[in-house]
Amino acid sequence: MTSTSSNKPEKGDLGETRRSIIRTAHDLFMELGYRAVSTRKIADSCGLTQPALYHHFSNKKELYVEVIKTTIEKTQVAIERILKQYDNMRDQLLQFSTYMMMNHHEDLNQMFHDIEHELDQETQDQIYQWWMKGYLLPVVAIFEKGQQDGQLKNQEAFGVTPMHAAHYLLSLIKSSMEPAKFVPRKPNDRKKDAEKKSEMIVDVLLFGLTSDSFRKDT
Repeated sequence: MTSTSSNKPEKGDLGETRRSIIRTAHDLFMELGYRAVSTRKIADSCGLTQPALYHHFSNKKELYVEVIKTTIEKTQVAIERILKQYDNMRDQLLQFSTYMMMNHHEDLNQMFHDIEHELDQETQDQIYQWWMKGYLLPVVAIFEKGQQDGQLKNQEAFGVTPMHAAHYLLSLIKSSMEPAKFVPRKPNDRKKDAEKKSEMIVDVLLFGLTSDSFRKDT
């Protein structure tokens, strides 16, 4: 009787291997930077040979771009979930900021530096389109709805568009992030730290730093 078994990996195995490579590469790229990470280092960390890694990704650049794409797509799904779960604009912004703090505590400055200096312009443009769709536009939508509902000042009266506000928020989040080695190790401590920073960021953006009495006097 002829056996139907095969030594070839199943499609599910290939998919899990690919996901494992992406997760491992993500951690290494964010910790060490693009230039310091080789495909050999990624393969070794995954328990694979380089030829096995090249079965999934032809080179380091292709893998790096896939890491960025996967991260953006994951964030987009999380933002969409937050928007469905919370109706209040401040709550939506707080939850988004906390998510970013909890899941992107790596040094984003390193990532942006690598994208600008290690990738060609065509690839940079593609990543920017993904970033717009996954990060920026969902946050823009929060501020647009806030203006429509009367929770925010009209842009003609104040000069700040939803696009401006979204950029401000992302910039504040980015500047408040610390490298992973400075982030609390315990999950509960990390969450409390993220929530505290998020409240500060969102309230400064929405309400400013000045008191009501000061605004009345000026």
